[in-house]
Amino acid sequence: AEQGTLRAQLAALEGRLEGLAGNVSNKSQETIARWQQLQEAGKDAAEQARTEQGTLRAQLRALEGRLEGLAGNMSDNSEAAIDRLQRLEKSGNEAAEKARAEGGTLRAQLVQL
Repeated sequence: AEQGTLRAQLAALEGRLEGLAGNVSNKSQETIARWQQLQEAGKDAAEQARTEQGTLRAQLRALEGRLEGLAGNMSDNSEAAIDRLQRLEKSGNEAAEKARAEGGTLRAQLVQL
């Protein structure tokens, strides 16, 4: 009788062990599936980051080109402004010289009168 009880208990324990092994197997498969999903998501995120990085680099190069163009235009405009100021200064000096000369002529004429 005791041996029959022990066999029944052993059979029950074997059944529980098989159930636990099945649960462990299912959990392992779920874990592997989840890990694979995470791995795929990581690959997708890395690819998206590479694409975005390429886009950002292209935008940066475009902005650098625009800045170089603007700097060139500013330089050209500055040189043109300096040339214009120099011409104005020269014509102003010439006008002042002419006015001094005319003033001297007018004084001489006044003296004669």
